[in-house]
Amino acid sequence: KTIPSDENTTLNDWNKVKLDPKHRPSKALDKIMAMIGLEKVKRDLFDQYNRIEIAKNQGMKSGSSNYNTRFEGNPGTGKTTIARLYSEFLVEVEILPDGATTIETTGATLKNGGVAEIKSILNGLKANGGGVIFIDEAYQLDDRQGH
Repeated sequence: KTIPSDENTTLNDWNKVKLDPKHRPSKALDKIMAMIGLEKVKRDLFDQYNRIEIAKNQGMKSGSSNYNTRFEGNPGTGKTTIARLYSEFLVEVEILPDGATTIETTGATLKNGGVAEIKSILNGLKANGGGVIFIDEAYQLDDRQGH
């Protein structure tokens, strides 16, 4: 099966960047690019990679940017996989330090644990120099359950 060229655009751009020895590799981005579909996600992460590289080449601190993100979609569309790879990506591009923690939780766990649960998670991240909180089923935090 031949994939239309517009679906290959980001992958082609990424493959060109990988040939340049000045750019750091990203196994996480390689894995995302190998996934079927998700062109907008691929483009957004590729663009973010480029912004990070430009900032580093200009001597700017990348830590001043916001790397919070939200993945939305129907069940089975790859949100959890992408979120885990995004966490790896942030370490690979040195936004987060090596050994940064990724904490996976659910909206219900945070809601039921209250402030103490959130404080515990944040303290764990601080102790490791930073990290990612991945909240699966985050809509559970909303009493209205209007996902």
